Amino acid sequence: MKKNYKERNNVLVLLDSSDGYIIAGILNELKNELNCSFYGVVIKDRTDYDFWKKQNILKFEKLWYYPDYYNKKNDFDINFLNKIEKELEVNLWNFIFSERFFYKYNQYHKFTHKEILSNLQSTLKLFQTVLIESKPNFVSVSYTHLTLPTTPYV
Repeated sequence: MKKNYKERNNVLVLLDSSDGYIIAGILNELKNELNCSFYGVVIKDRTDYDFWKKQNILKFEKLWYYPDYYNKKNDFDINFLNKIEKELEVNLWNFIFSERFFYKYNQYHKFTHKEILSNLQSTLKLFQTVLIESKPNFVSVSYTHLTLPTTPYV
């Protein structure tokens, strides 16, 4: 039995090529039961982004392609990062040290502090924009997104 939801629910979806299609199938069924608007962030591949833009199974109000938002200049605003830490009451370095791409498990590139803070700021600004624009009631995140990629997938 279909429920009648009067208010529109905004659903933010992180789409990864490894599980995005399964998540989309589940959300497609959800949209048939609930009154939903979908917003998505494509995490890795440009081909995935192109697919999600063109497909007509699950309509997205807006899609963001995560690698488009990397700060390629390697500059950052320490005041912005400090403000985020205060507002959210977090220590961003705890997140940095837990990110496998920044720490000792990355055998391909040793990130400088400047690169790390630049990538972190870019990611924070993107998701700040995403949350402001999408105003999600629900967020769909799979276990593979416990940490986000920190290097561009081009």
